[in-house]
Amino acid sequence: MKTTRSLELIYFSFLPTPTKDAGVVYTFFTLDDFSQFVFLLGIDTELTEFSIVLNLISLTQNEDFNKVFKNEPFVIMLPFEKSEIMHNLLTEVLTKFNGSITYNEETVTNKTKSFIKQLSNF
Repeated sequence: MKTTRSLELIYFSFLPTPTKDAGVVYTFFTLDDFSQFVFLLGIDTELTEFSIVLNLISLTQNEDFNKVFKNEPFVIMLPFEKSEIMHNLLTEVLTKFNGSITYNEETVTNKTKSFIKQLSNF
């Protein structure tokens, strides 16, 4: 799919980072396919359905997202299987913004690997 405008297709991803106490911190972000702009969303100590939903809500409340958003349809691609997350709740949240969801782990991984590599170098 070739995008023709900002916020037409957005890849949702996260970077798991080990901590000193043998835990993990997840940094959530999205990448706009057209502009390659990255929205840093939040961090959490768990990767759960709830943390995913909260971070997608965070995207819709992001100042930079709202500067560009013109109520045109958009798709968020998640790196999970549809059955692994609360699809109905995510759909309900995004429908209010004219958004929809699709799932493709391989595509999201390929599209976000360069940004994840940059984050990993810090």
